[in-house]
Formats: sequence, structure tokens, C-alpha cells
Amino acid sequence: MTDREFIQREIAAWKRSPRRLMQIKGHLYYDGEHDILGRKRTVIGDKGELTEVENLPNNRIVDNQYGKLVNQKANYLLGQPFVIESDNKQYAELLKEIFNKRFMRMLKNAGKAALNGGIAWLYPYYNELGEFGFRMFPGYEILPFWKDSEHTVLEAAIRLYQVEAYEGNVHKLVEKIEIYDLQGVHCFILDNGSLVPDSDVKECDCAYVNGSGKPLNWEKIPLIAIKYNERETPLIKKVKTLQDGINVMLSDFENNMQEDARNTILVLKNYDGTNLGEFRRNLATYGAVKVRCDGDANGGVESLEIEVNSANYKAMNIITGADPQKAIDAIAKKMNTSKSNAGRLVMTEEAYFSSAAQGKSYHDLGVEQYEVLATLDDATSEICQNLDGKVFDMKDYKAGGTAPPFHVRCRSTTVPHLDEEIWGVGKRAARGKDGKTYYVPDNMAYKEWKKRFVEGDKSGFDKTGKDNVDKNREYGIICTEKAATLDFSGVA
Repeated sequence: MTDREFIQREIAAWKRSPRRLMQIKGHLYYDGEHDILGRKRTVIGDKGELTEVENLPNNRIVDNQYGKLVNQKANYLLGQPFVIESDNKQYAELLKEIFNKRFMRMLKNAGKAALNGGIAWLYPYYNELGEFGFRMFPGYEILPFWKDSEHTVLEAAIRLYQVEAYEGNVHKLVEKIEIYDLQGVHCFILDNGSLVPDSDVKECDCAYVNGSGKPLNWEKIPLIAIKYNERETPLIKKVKTLQDGINVMLSDFENNMQEDARNTILVLKNYDGTNLGEFRRNLATYGAVKVRCDGDANGGVESLEIEVNSANYKAMNIITGADPQKAIDAIAKKMNTSKSNAGRLVMTEEAYFSSAAQGKSYHDLGVEQYEVLATLDDATSEICQNLDGKVFDMKDYKAGGTAPPFHVRCRSTTVPHLDEEIWGVGKRAARGKDGKTYYVPDNMAYKEWKKRFVEGDKSGFDKTGKDNVDKNREYGIICTEKAATLDFSGVA
């Protein structure tokens, strides 16, 4: 087998591999092209098989929670610009010209591509003007050949990408191949699985850099891997079933709202038809059947109604972030109960799902311990007062147990537990009886806050505030008159 034949076989296997297809799926889902868009509406046919119908509502609703998740993660990890510092100021300025705002935007886009595909690539190069820059390649364009099992050193890589072209008046997509190795870049066209030299480039085999007419190559393959995780697993592989479930649930709900929901069992008398298969098809398609009168036996259709519990749809409001008041109003009306009772159900359920999702985020981010954070006001329950400031290991995280909600209408939340010696003391919000918000050190638990601010025991600290931050910090307190004007970010 020649080298070219080997490469052709590797490309053919990689193009249709489940791994690459999942990478492409991640990018499609981020752009809103979900599987639900290809769904067909079916009913049970005459012989019990599923038959497609076109005259029934077939909503294909995409609520792109996956796209929001990718943006949130990318903004959290790469949303802030980085700083370049060096004792050599001239060197630092040169680096800033390369790692500028454009590069920072590209790095953030590479982070999104890595989330969608498990891995993305940065390619350093010199343009026609001799200017140094970077290009970003998504994971589904690069077939890497690694030297080691840890995937840290590249031996070679193949890039597959499509370009639009015309053959006469016929528009077509051309698949181009670039092979990267230590000898440079080798350019081909993939024609029915075979590699053909690319006639659109000056040289099919060229160096990475042409310096003053002299070909130059890098000492390593110039592709920098940006990995979402060590296994290079796309985020979509973890959450696709959840995203599809949201889309199906919303689409089915909208279908039911636009048609007779058929939420009855029908009792037939003298049905004017041949079999139940025909009856089921007519009912599902037309919403009507024919009956007849046979002597003294009158024809007709009676129904046994099925009650639809609207509470089953409350999860949609929780998942999609819809206004909870709408769910409260709907449940109160359907269940014939007060809005207070319905609100208790909805808000507690939302708190549970939110807490469970927060725990999953902590796990993904590698948080080892978390801390309970109650609301500092006079409406907080005794349960949450006692739990405020408690630290738990992530292995013990359980929504409704060691994490909120601890009771109905629970307002407590959690935050990652950070070492004060490393991160310093921050600040947290509190609310006075007048409804106004002020701030206290974040290492102050509820009982200490209540003792100092509610019961008024301010002994042991000076009210001069800003000039005595260090002294007041010893007691974990800043008086209310000055708290709103102090910046705790510099307090270590």
C-alpha cells in the first residue's frame, strides 16, 4: 500500500466515523439546526403500522438551550481579555501586537468550536504581506495523527474542507485536502475518494513560510489543539438527548393546542365502517366518523373524557426559563386551587431543578467544596439561618438534602467554597427592614449578621468605617452607614 492509498483509506473511514459526525452535529445544534426539524407527523394506519400524515399540526419547535449553554461556558472561560506582562517592555509590546483583540475574539470562537466538537485547532501562519497571524479550524476539519496516546505531540495532520465552485454553469462543492507534516503543506482535491493534485494552487507541495524567497518550515506541526476535555468529547454528546427532549415536548404541546387533543375514549354504536383501523385513521385525520341507524338500534358515538393534568407541563417552564407566573396561573385554574398553593409548587420545583443543575456545573468545573448561602433579611427561615455558611464536599451534594431547596419557597443557594487566604474576602448583599440593600463581608454568616445588624449589637468595632477596615475585619463586620460605599475587592 502506498502512502497516498493509506491516506485515502484513512480519510474515507474518518469522514463517516461516529466521532466526526458528532462533531458536525455539535456545530449544527449550536446554529439551531436540530433533529426535530426533520420530524414527520404519523398516525396508526389500517394495519397497525405508522403512516405519515400531512393535514395535522406538525410543529417543529427549537428551543436552543444547547446554544445558550455553549455561550455561557465560553463567556465564563474566555470572556475576559488576558493581560501580557514582561520585565522586557519592548518584548511585551511586540507580543501585544500579535495577541491583540482580534486574537482574543478568535480564541473565544475557538473555545466555542472546542465545546461543539470536543477539540478545535489554531493554525499560526504568515500572510502574503509577511504578517503573522492565526486561523481557527473546527474539529471536524482536522484528522490528527498523534505520536503518543496522550494526544500531546502531532506526527501529521489532514485538513478536509469544502469550497464552492462552478463547472460551466453547474454549481458544486469541491472537497479539498491539505496534509501537514514536517516537510510543509501538500494540497490535493478529493475526487470520488481519490487524491488528485490541486491545480488551483501554485505548488501542491510547499513550505509553511517563504522568507525572502527561501522556503522555511516549522520544527513541529503548526497546529495548536484547543481541547474541551482530556477525552476530546463534544458537549453535544452529553446533552443531546436533553435538548431533543425539550424540543419534542414543546412541539407536542403546541400540536395538542392547535388540534382537538383527542383526549377522549369513544364508544361506537352501529359504526358505518369496515374495521377499527379505518375508524382510527378517519378519527386521527379528519376528526369525524360515520354512524348509521339499523332498525331500533340508533347509531351514535359516546365519549369517556380523560382529564389532562396541566401540572405535567410545568417542567417546560422550568427548563425553558419561561415566566413562572404563567405556570402558576394555569395550574391554579386547572387544579382549582389558590394561586398561593400553585406558586408554592412551581417555585419550589424551579428551585430544585436550578439547584440540581448548579451541582452539575460545579462537578464539570472541578469544584471540590461548596457553601450554603442564605438570604440576609428577616424573612429567612430558621432552617436556612442555621445552614448559612455551612461547607459541604461535592460528593455529598444533593438537591433537597444538603443543597437547596431545604423547604417550600426556599430562597437559599450555593456558591463554590474558596480559601480566603488565597482569594481574600468579598462581599454579600443584605436587606434591611426598610427594603434597602447594603453589603457586608462575605465571610459573615446569618447569625452574626442578625446579631450585629438586626439586634443592634455593634460592640467591638468602630463606626468610622473606611479608615478602620482592617480593625473591623477582625470582627467580620462593616457598619451599615459605610457598607454601601466600601469596596471589599482589595481586602485580603
